[in-house]
Amino acid sequence: MSTSERRLALVTGSGKKRIGWHVADALAGLGYDIAVHYRTSAKEAAETVEHLHSRGVEAVAFQADLAEESAVRDLVRGTQHYFGRLDVLVNCAAIYNWVGGDNYATRVTITRRDHKRKPCRTTRT
Repeated sequence: MSTSERRLALVTGSGKKRIGWHVADALAGLGYDIAVHYRTSAKEAAETVEHLHSRGVEAVAFQADLAEESAVRDLVRGTQHYFGRLDVLVNCAAIYNWVGGDNYATRVTITRRDHKRKPCRTTRT
């Protein structure tokens, strides 16, 4: 399938190996091109793009702080400009504040205010 025939998914929070990464990987397995979003994880996002390319799809990483409305607009516009479309939006971005320990079993606190607003910003844009 050519790039122009594939659908495009923007997956927020897909730069690191967390939920967004697995969603992006699953969509790539279904033949979707992927816009990889990250906030601060540039190295991991580049590795994610390489991984998705190895799956045979087009992938590009976009940096944006979803707490900033202008950055959200730039993320969506940049995705549409690069790929020429945006078919699917998956909101997986999250901010994790680690409280002690080194593993996932450790207690995690999530910034609720941002987690309620960020999906609204990306969807509205």
